[in-house]
Amino acid sequence: MDDTLSLTSEVLGLELQVQSGKMRFYDPMTGQKLLTHEEEAAARQQAEER
Repeated sequence: MDDTLSLTSEVLGLELQVQSGKMRFYDPMTGQKLLTHEEEAAARQQAEER
């Protein structure tokens, strides 16, 4: 059984999904998930270290 709950926000232009208790935002135009604050900060840190 799939435990994913999905809702489309026309205002945001995003799809909101709850999977295993965690909420994620997806861009339906690109099919990509938006990074969480923590993921974005980690990616920025890695880029600065290069």
